Amino acid sequence: VKYDGLKDFTPISLVGTSPLVLVGKPELPARTAAELLALLKSQPGKFNYATSGIGSSLQIGGELVNQAANVKMVHVPYKVGAQIVTDLAGNQIELAVLPLTSAREPARAGRIRAFGVMAPKRWSTAPEIPSLSEVPEFKGVEVMVWFGLFAPARTDAAIVARLAKEMDSVLAEPDIGKRLGDLSLEPSRLTPAQFGTFLQREHDKFATVVKTANIKVAG
Repeated sequence: VKYDGLKDFTPISLVGTSPLVLVGKPELPARTAAELLALLKSQPGKFNYATSGIGSSLQIGGELVNQAANVKMVHVPYKVGAQIVTDLAGNQIELAVLPLTSAREPARAGRIRAFGVMAPKRWSTAPEIPSLSEVPEFKGVEVMVWFGLFAPARTDAAIVARLAKEMDSVLAEPDIGKRLGDLSLEPSRLTPAQFGTFLQREHDKFATVVKTANIKVAG
């Protein structure tokens, strides 16, 4: 991209977050994250995982699993993300990393198997899916999809403060919380300063993952 996300925007509000999920095909000979870990360690390089593309947050989630647990899933990038669930349900691919909003209903219907959300604890909108961190080797595998409100860099501080206050009021409304929950999103009522700290932490964490995995996007 032609901009610097940390320098060219002023953070106002982190609107909502939702975790990625490690999922698998129904016929995979592992039913829990612990069993999956044992399977991956017993046959390094045999199992593949699908994502929506090279350099996506989904690939970063998969590579974070590889690095944290010292396993080797092989990345298979798809051009059309919706095809991943179809291929998983048909046992055409073994594993995938998906947003919770895409994985929740197919997992509940038994079409795919959800091994765990990439969050420090179970998610409120899908409490039946374990957190990957419940397995010690996967602790720290945390990748969120998030939505935030920004202004251009050097926006007047008073304007930022007013917008942040109004957004906080909106996120406190029960109807808004329910609508976000329908999308597997939890409201994140951070101050602009806290949102900025969150952004820097995300940048530093995933820069390390990208460098270690040597992820490169062509073009």
